[in-house]
Amino acid sequence: MTSNLNLKSTCFTFKRYLTLSISGSFSRPLVVSLLDVGQVSDSSGNDNPVLLLPAEITAKIFRHCLPAPTIVESDPHKYPAWSSRYQAPLLLAQICRQWRNVCLDTSELWTSIAFKEKGHPELVDLWLSRARNRSLTIFLRGPRARRLMPAILRYHSQWQDVCLDLPYRVLPLLSMTAFPRLERLAPSWAFNNDTEAFGPAVPRLLLIIRNAPLLRYANLNHVPNANLPFEQLTTLHFHYSPDILHTVAILQRSPNLLDLYWLDTGGDLPVTTPPPAPVKLALLRSLKIGDPRLLSLLTAPRLQRLEMVRKIHKVIDGAAANALARLLRRSSCDLQFLVLSLQGERTSAAALERFLRAAGPVPHLTLNQATIDIQMPALEGVGVLPGLKHLEIRDHVLQESYDHNRRNLPSLRDHYRALLKTLWRRQRNGTLESFELFLCTAPEAPLPVLPAELIAEFLALAEAGLRVRVAHDHDRGVVLDIHLAQ
Repeated sequence: MTSNLNLKSTCFTFKRYLTLSISGSFSRPLVVSLLDVGQVSDSSGNDNPVLLLPAEITAKIFRHCLPAPTIVESDPHKYPAWSSRYQAPLLLAQICRQWRNVCLDTSELWTSIAFKEKGHPELVDLWLSRARNRSLTIFLRGPRARRLMPAILRYHSQWQDVCLDLPYRVLPLLSMTAFPRLERLAPSWAFNNDTEAFGPAVPRLLLIIRNAPLLRYANLNHVPNANLPFEQLTTLHFHYSPDILHTVAILQRSPNLLDLYWLDTGGDLPVTTPPPAPVKLALLRSLKIGDPRLLSLLTAPRLQRLEMVRKIHKVIDGAAANALARLLRRSSCDLQFLVLSLQGERTSAAALERFLRAAGPVPHLTLNQATIDIQMPALEGVGVLPGLKHLEIRDHVLQESYDHNRRNLPSLRDHYRALLKTLWRRQRNGTLESFELFLCTAPEAPLPVLPAELIAEFLALAEAGLRVRVAHDHDRGVVLDIHLAQ
């Protein structure tokens, strides 16, 4: 029993160690104090118990403590959140010679690699060779990182989860190469002053991937002319399309999609060109779009989740409401989740009400914006979301409009006045079951303190039967989480 407890304690300590490395707070003295392995023996000459573990047990602990390697789906082209994973073997190897030997012999520790522009091809090759024949997660970014591609391509048969943010001239190196294990691919064109502007000068075909039988996820960021096995994909993120006909052609080749994110459908058709017929995606469950014109190009009988994201186009207007209503009618789908991420778009209450009315009886609504006070009256309209059960609001007003000074916080009572009115009405009607409010601030900003009278209002709603949760974003703490059983 004691040995099991020691093993669990050691695993916990290692995890804490690797977590510290993410924030840059790692230092060898700190790790020595945490792990107590700075000395091979104690004052009595006895070996440190941690160093008495068999090498295979130490390796198993190392493997168990690694963070997940998957590249973040929301934006895989940002520097990866799994940075501690590719640092892990280097950090652990600094503790002592015994751990260094274990690290060098544990191939799982070397299966994730992330380089920007300062990597050296020989080091990349050495790192990946230590992974032996295991599947690889690779993040490569930067205009000058092209010199690392030959070293990485030598291991193409082991690629599994790959994000490449490179000059467009480098991307054709992937063409005609077999990727027998590749499951997720996120290619992107890296812009810098040395590359050509995006436009007609870019070759019409930048990327060809044909022999990748396991590929199911693709995130194409400014790589509009990629030729992938779209028929295999279950998830597709497409950031830019030259025109609507190109958009339709890609959708027609992607019948098995479960999740689709499309930022921009491209230029409008000439007025003399008839609009294309909607493409039926029979399996599509989740749709996230930054261009409401895509609503007119789809039929999705199994669609459950729709997210509208303001990136380029104004996403909530009369045309968008009409397109949504037509999509739901021809699809006969049962929409369960509606997410409106409208930061920077001051949508009027009237326009939002029209859009919500077109959505029908959606039970889950998320509003992600900074103008809750203006737009809440949209939920007061008769017949708007009559089946609403769960309301989530991610409010950016503190981030965009306030200086995070406590002198300003009492005005939150006025900011949320319309919200409280809506919550009370929906709760008394017996449909609304839960409400979540996330206070969005910059990660480095001090946490706001809600006015006491506002907290009292939320407590009263909870006592009336509503599940109420108020929290800070970035996992910075929960203010309220109340569910009083009736």
